[in-house]
Amino acid sequence: MLAQRYSPTDAEGRWQEHWDRTQLYAFDPADPRPPFAIDTPPPTVSGELHIGHVYSYIQAEAMARFWRMQGRNIYYPFGFDDNGLPTERYVEKSHGLRARDMPRDEFIALCLRASRTVEDRFEAFWKRLGFSVDWRLRYSTIDPQARRISQWSFLDLHRKGLIYRAQAPNPWCIECQTAIAQAEMDDAERDTTVYTLLFGIASTGEAFAQHDSSARTAQANASP
Repeated sequence: MLAQRYSPTDAEGRWQEHWDRTQLYAFDPADPRPPFAIDTPPPTVSGELHIGHVYSYIQAEAMARFWRMQGRNIYYPFGFDDNGLPTERYVEKSHGLRARDMPRDEFIALCLRASRTVEDRFEAFWKRLGFSVDWRLRYSTIDPQARRISQWSFLDLHRKGLIYRAQAPNPWCIECQTAIAQAEMDDAERDTTVYTLLFGIASTGEAFAQHDSSARTAQANASP
């Protein structure tokens, strides 16, 4: 008999426990049904989840449920990207410290502990939303297996001539003291001052300007 008033807290918790207990969304490699794999980019461990995460990952969830109803054997793991600068910055800010001011092994251990805490909280959040993920397949990009697969992929691409290694200019964060990817940067237009730097020979003081040995930059503080 249905209750007179619906209590989402009671109902959702009860059904989530039932799904976990019965392994409703577990992937079985021996299942004869044709498989359908969903590979989602793992969210970074850099703070809290927000409505943008929900908007993004609900699309994969819709696909999982659709193809499951079509009779496919759904392979739907879920992971977290905790191997990178966003996680390091999160740990620095949340603990009020700087990585370069402490031993490397201690900072790595702190990042690993913080990552596991955040990832457990993220998993509970996704479960509350009713995501049909096989949480037995949970992974993180800092795990040895994920790192091994990533390294193997780079070597494989290099052997095939699809990537190369070369010396080239690279964005550098003067605060973090590390190279950063273009994807980590936000472009903005602003008025500024462009400086022309002249180079010379230290022993003679002779300037190189007449030989066009100069450089123009808007970030003179970041120049050697």
